[in-house]
Amino acid sequence: MTTQELWRWIRRLVAVGAMTASAWSQILDQTARLQTADTQLTVKAGDNSPSLVGLNIPGGSKWVNRNSETLIQSVEIGESKAPVHWQLDRDASRTEEKSVSFVYENATPHLRLTWLWKVPAAYGPIEHQVRIENLGSQELWIPMQDSLAFDWQIDPQSRLEHLYIEKGADRPSPIGTHEVPVTEGYRWTGTSSTYGDLRQDEPREIIPWSLIESRDSAQSGWYAGIEFSGRTHVSLERKEDSLHGSLGLNPDPSPFRTRLAPGESFETPVVFLGGFRHGADGAGKQLASLGAGGPRQSQNLE
Repeated sequence: MTTQELWRWIRRLVAVGAMTASAWSQILDQTARLQTADTQLTVKAGDNSPSLVGLNIPGGSKWVNRNSETLIQSVEIGESKAPVHWQLDRDASRTEEKSVSFVYENATPHLRLTWLWKVPAAYGPIEHQVRIENLGSQELWIPMQDSLAFDWQIDPQSRLEHLYIEKGADRPSPIGTHEVPVTEGYRWTGTSSTYGDLRQDEPREIIPWSLIESRDSAQSGWYAGIEFSGRTHVSLERKEDSLHGSLGLNPDPSPFRTRLAPGESFETPVVFLGGFRHGADGAGKQLASLGAGGPRQSQNLE
């Protein structure tokens, strides 16, 4: 059922007085669930911003996100800065079994932002992208928009481990595959580009992918990556009961700006988020099986 069809039914129910307070709450929240055999995501369309509510790994851990998605708050037009106030467009938004698109608009300047999630296969991760369109008549510049940002609520006493992999570049480093305890105060950013490692005094570039494992009996956790070979970043930070992270284009050197002429659009790199059990080996088997089905043919989720 599309969002438009859903709203037609709501209007009919309102007409006969059949809508309860709890039903109205669920509709207004516009919550949706997407899942594969090993990954279950809950997403929500708030009035002014969407959010990844949580990630559930069947037979494993549950991850609750505390923050809504941070959307761009302003744009530049000529020499001035114009604030952006996003408003959910319920009629344009879509919720299907295998995809969700929450649409937000800003009146002046006229902008449209589409927050997309798609299930590409029956197993493995779920993909995500953000698109921003200039529907106005003026050229403008938009600031950095991450592909995905989250703030998982965690037990301060939980034991977590971070796995990431360096690129080979000119020659492999002594480590290559890093397995690092994520303790209080852990802060890390990995970058990737088309150029590889050019300077020996800087951290080596990574494959744009990371895995977090909870050291519980199920050895469950999540992994996330970027389907783009340009300049990207993956960041993680642990502080008390929070594990914050982001994925997307590399904002450095700043300031990051993208020009949009009237009618043009900007799309963040597609990212993916998946759950796993049985440690990094279990995640590796999932990704290997997914890769056997062939690479994506398009970098646009629609």
